[in-house]
Amino acid sequence: MSLDYEFCVASDSDPQDVLNLVMAELGLTVKISRSADGNYEDVVGPGFLAYAYSMPSPVRMLYKESLDIEPKLAVHFTLSYDPVPGEWQKAVASMLRGVLAVVREEQGDAVLVFNGDYVLLLRREGHLVLDGNSGLWNPERLSLVAMPYTLEKLPTM
Repeated sequence: MSLDYEFCVASDSDPQDVLNLVMAELGLTVKISRSADGNYEDVVGPGFLAYAYSMPSPVRMLYKESLDIEPKLAVHFTLSYDPVPGEWQKAVASMLRGVLAVVREEQGDAVLVFNGDYVLLLRREGHLVLDGNSGLWNPERLSLVAMPYTLEKLPTM
């Protein structure tokens, strides 16, 4: 079983540069490669696969209508929900470290969504809000956040 997370950012940066920033935060150097059909291939991280892309207009409008932000790029994470104790937690922590590195470096609005519905992190107009109801932001993961934030209930998409 796998769990999908979408991290979207209102940025003019190249999506692959943002993916490189995520992986650099984890101490990994990434060789971005394309498959025979021209699509970028997944990059392997600790406990996850990831790829980055420019968001199509219809999806951008969905975020505009739902959250009043208009992201231009996204990094998609697929985490393996492995029954090995502690592995999934390590993968989540790694993903969050990478996401938070981008939030620190990129100034635009941003959102982290689980399973296309649940908003876990939202930065709008410079204000960072973390979802206080999902259970994702436990004390260990909150310690990764090195910037001002508020913890509150965030909407679903």
